[in-house]
Amino acid sequence: MEEQKREVDYQKWTWKVLEYTAKAVMGIIVIAFLYQGVTKGYAFGYELFHSEPLTKKAEVSIELEVTEHDSAFEIGKLLEQENILSSALVFWAQSYIYELNIRPGVYQVSSDMSSREILTMLDLGKQEKSSE
Repeated sequence: MEEQKREVDYQKWTWKVLEYTAKAVMGIIVIAFLYQGVTKGYAFGYELFHSEPLTKKAEVSIELEVTEHDSAFEIGKLLEQENILSSALVFWAQSYIYELNIRPGVYQVSSDMSSREILTMLDLGKQEKSSE
């Protein structure tokens, strides 16, 4: 009888240990996701309001042709693919937050320009046509 009781106590104890271990693991996972979310959110916000050029020197320079149908996100994706900007999402968000209008034209952009500088150039319509 006492042997059965001892076995039941061990089973209860084992289940409690497993329960607390599972809770601890879930807690660690939740904390890891929160940490990732906070750090990525901070990095996005920092880049949004303190944009910096991708490089110090104009390592990459392209001629950007903008039509009236191009959206800020499409332009940002193109500039990200060409290694001019680090994030198309930040480019789009800045154009929305600062209420900038993108004017059609041909622009010369390079990797030493910040997304805010590019957006300002597109808003003002300062076109720099390449020499033919």
